[in-house]
Amino acid sequence: MAQTPQDPGPRRGPQGTQIFSRDDLDRMIAEAATRSGLAPPVALRGASESVAGRVFGLDKARVLIGRAAHCDIALEEPSVSREHARLTREDDNAWHVANLLSSNGTFVNGARVSRARLQPGDHLRIGRIDFVFEMSAEGAVAQPPRHGRTLLWGGIGAAFLLVLGAAVWWLLR
Repeated sequence: MAQTPQDPGPRRGPQGTQIFSRDDLDRMIAEAATRSGLAPPVALRGASESVAGRVFGLDKARVLIGRAAHCDIALEEPSVSREHARLTREDDNAWHVANLLSSNGTFVNGARVSRARLQPGDHLRIGRIDFVFEMSAEGAVAQPPRHGRTLLWGGIGAAFLLVLGAAVWWLLR
């Protein structure tokens, strides 16, 4: 009896390692997050038909959005420039979007922007693609203490107490 060739499935690399495209990996990660009910702490959630239901986690401090394959979020949409916009997490842990001289512009809550700070729930439009910016409590990184100001106010408080103590001692002697 002759054997029929089996579907090989994903391509296999050296030592049986499976090889996936970047799009396959992004899709599998998004599906796994959706199935588990977990959302990334900071993300863009697709709101347009072509990206509806997709979640793009922002796991780097700088995320490039565009049509080019090297972009962190690559969108196959003619209204999106090759390098359309950049999202950055600034020192104050806030996220900002910057338009990279795109033809069709970048919009936050309907207003065309060259640079804007993003707040949870903001609507971001890149060309004709709409997203909602989401940030959970885990995504809001706590601010580090400002030791310089703490020491300054601590020093002023200590000096005040020293002067007050000296005044009380002088009055009571």
